[in-house]
Amino acid sequence: MTSPMLARLLAHWSRGGKRTILAACLGMLLLIAWLDYVTTVEVSLLSFYWLPIGLATWYCGLAPGLGMAVVGVAAATCTDYLGGKIWGHPFFLLWEVSTRVISFSIFVWVMRQLRIAYDREAVALETSQQNAQLKSDMISLINHEYANALTSMKLAVLLLRDSEAARTSVERENHCDVLDRAIEHLCTATLNFLNLNRIESGHLLLNIRRTRMRSAARETLQLLKPLIAARKIHLRTDFPDTPVPVRADPEALAIIMSNLIGNAVKYTPSGGTITVRIAKEGRDPSLVLVAVEDTGIGFSAQQRDLIMSGHYRTPEGRKAAKGFGIGLMLVRELIERHGSRLLIDSRPGEGSRFSFYLSLAEGPGEKESGQGEDRGA
Repeated sequence: MTSPMLARLLAHWSRGGKRTILAACLGMLLLIAWLDYVTTVEVSLLSFYWLPIGLATWYCGLAPGLGMAVVGVAAATCTDYLGGKIWGHPFFLLWEVSTRVISFSIFVWVMRQLRIAYDREAVALETSQQNAQLKSDMISLINHEYANALTSMKLAVLLLRDSEAARTSVERENHCDVLDRAIEHLCTATLNFLNLNRIESGHLLLNIRRTRMRSAARETLQLLKPLIAARKIHLRTDFPDTPVPVRADPEALAIIMSNLIGNAVKYTPSGGTITVRIAKEGRDPSLVLVAVEDTGIGFSAQQRDLIMSGHYRTPEGRKAAKGFGIGLMLVRELIERHGSRLLIDSRPGEGSRFSFYLSLAEGPGEKESGQGEDRGA
């Protein structure tokens, strides 16, 4: 009860201006001196002098704080004298006054440095919050505009193919394929930016439930099949013969798989191999291993840390494909929200392996998420 009242009182003082604060601190200091004089024999109130001196320094600055410290030293010394204190030698009086002046001055300096640090942190926090809000609003606006433009582009390509189906040449079809891949690339980048923004703003809530792992991987591979075929990459899948239900958010899992497999496709040269593996962990039957391996350009351990921090791409990566360097950072965040972590094994020129573990969904549980039937290997 006392703390909120004191906070409201201090807030009221701070709104009243420096003169009001100094007058209140001076009155408080004189009141403490009077109480010190009245109770000088029984109780020492010297420690209470620090309060008005500290308040004057905090709210009014260094000079007013030093002035209040001088008044405090004078008040405390007068109180001692009026209370009958006797100094055997003037040196003792000088020593006592000097000690109080030095201690109060150090206290004032420390309080001022604390206030400067506090103000600096407050400004930095406010600026950071404003920048974060501006970034969030800007990304949302850009994603909204991108989504509208990409939808229109998709429709235009579809209409172009339908309207000229009878006289479509091979060259024109190749141009349409290029447009399709460019649109798909922009769609993926836009979705990554949007989801990363949702994570940073705390708006991405996962719905962890029973999800078909094989179906999620197959759907991603089906979407990327034209690109894999165009780049003449060999695809290998190592899936169990029986369904593998896991505890995961289907939307987040789709984002994870599309980024990992999409990166493998982008950074694996023509004639290379990509392997997507799903397996039950032998040492812990409650876990399911998901791994994406490639024979692509790879990267070093030092580059791995930079890549995972976001917005960084290796020189070899920039030459191999376009991108923004946020896919793996998004994947790591989503995997960690599933209670797991992204494991990376990569060497320059030898390829990469990205893997993580998910909890196996035991029993019938709730309805599984995933499109179509989960059959076959």
